[in-house]
Amino acid sequence: MTERSRKLQRQFKKHFGNVDAEVTLLGLQQKLMESADPNAVACSELLAGFSAFLDAIEESYNQYEDKNKMAMRNLQLSSEELNSANMCLEHLSQSVSAMLNGLGQGLLFFDEGGMCSDVYSKACIRLIGMEPAHKHITDVLGLDEAKSKTFGRLIAVLFSGAGALGFDELAELAPNELVNQEGAYIQVEYRPMYNAGGELKSILVVFTDITTERKALEKLKEREKRALQTLRISRNRNFFYSFVVQMNHLLAEWDRLLLNDRVHLKRELHTLKTVAATFQLLLLSDHMHIMESLIEQNDSKKIKAAKEKLEELFEYNMDIARNILGSNFESKGNTRVVEVNVLAEVAAAIQNIETQGLEQTKLVYRLLAVPVHHLLENFDIELQESAQCFDKIVNPVVFEGENFDIIPECYAELFSSFVHILRNIVDHGIEEPALREQFGKEAEGTVTIHTVVEEKDGESWCTISFADDGCGIDVDALRARLRDSVGAEKVEAMSDEEVMQCIFMDDITTRAEVTQQSGRGVGMAAVKREAEKLGGSVHVTSAFAEGTITTVSVPLLNNVACVLQS
Repeated sequence: MTERSRKLQRQFKKHFGNVDAEVTLLGLQQKLMESADPNAVACSELLAGFSAFLDAIEESYNQYEDKNKMAMRNLQLSSEELNSANMCLEHLSQSVSAMLNGLGQGLLFFDEGGMCSDVYSKACIRLIGMEPAHKHITDVLGLDEAKSKTFGRLIAVLFSGAGALGFDELAELAPNELVNQEGAYIQVEYRPMYNAGGELKSILVVFTDITTERKALEKLKEREKRALQTLRISRNRNFFYSFVVQMNHLLAEWDRLLLNDRVHLKRELHTLKTVAATFQLLLLSDHMHIMESLIEQNDSKKIKAAKEKLEELFEYNMDIARNILGSNFESKGNTRVVEVNVLAEVAAAIQNIETQGLEQTKLVYRLLAVPVHHLLENFDIELQESAQCFDKIVNPVVFEGENFDIIPECYAELFSSFVHILRNIVDHGIEEPALREQFGKEAEGTVTIHTVVEEKDGESWCTISFADDGCGIDVDALRARLRDSVGAEKVEAMSDEEVMQCIFMDDITTRAEVTQQSGRGVGMAAVKREAEKLGGSVHVTSAFAEGTITTVSVPLLNNVACVLQS
């Protein structure tokens, strides 16, 4: 008889009260076999299979036990693997968190709905002043309603992938900088996050504090501006001195002009504002721009306060100029660099007592006069800076004609007004590069200054022409603006040639709004006024898509009194 397992023995004891129940039953089976009673024999045959039945039960017990052991073993292995995976995940999470927070940058993610996830770096709180989790990205960026709508449409295009532009090109249209509550400059960058299928699932936003770099750049720009101021003033000493004389005259005549001749006041202020900008006196130029608006608004109290500030700013810039040119540059007036051979020629003529009349005049003229192209070279600076403001490209000025000598002091205010012609050329004439290419032109505009001396009725006249290859004057637009000031019937009766000459009228401009550069309609009027003060005139011709020529003609003056009065 097979020895039974302990588990089966426990079942015997539980149900039969004895672990030896199998032995008893087998003994009973043997006795029943020896009986002559047929029923006893049948019972004996039934009990004969009892041992095999118990063997089957025990085998089932063993199989069940093995399965339990295997299940327990698998469970133990799964638990260990799960613990290991959890440890790896925790380590990865800690690493990612350390990486996010260790960079010092604000990092967050937002989905196609613009909602930020709860994964972000702690630096976000410091840089943008809030916890971004579950907030909309437009709120995080502090956008107003209009910008929020625009950014929302951009997000839709980014996630749809339907746009013709790539992610980087579209991301450039998104807000790229903000200023937080502490006044720090924060750079904003965007990075796409794709899934395994190449679909955009979220966008990573990176916030970087660039305040230090920005302040360093501002200091560098300030130094560059100061260096440029020094260069402009020192290289154009006489032009700057002329500006100072005109500024002092304007301040001295301010109250009278404000009361009796505001048109002239606006012209003078507009011209001097433009000249101040060419010398990089930007605070002064900006304030004069504000004053132009105040004069139009006729707010006496504000005008008075603004004039006091104008005097302060002018004096501040005069201190800068004195450091550059010397503390007594104003008392010296204009200066000349005269070649030694010219001085020797004049000295020899003075020693020759027979030199009289015309020859003496010529010698004096040689001492005082300057080549006209030299005086006009400075305006190329204004041309290039204006072009940059309007996102246009202009070649350096081309000079043609005669480089005759003139006495600068005789034409100081006229030459100051020429900055308006050059600004007009850039603002109204030269087209943007893309438009020029559509007309079959080079992307760069060309400006030519032609100078010549002509004899008229026995008198010498100097003619200076400013030509550009721009779009020409829009005569129809000019007619429309003239109807209010001149009258519809009179305007309709005028030829195109006559209409074009109206650009020299006060308060006439085709600009719809006023900018720092143009729009007040006083610049070209100032040119006309200065030319007429010298007994000269101005004239303009223009052709559509070909360009415009502004011609200034004035007598050639050799009056020494101009120098003495300056």
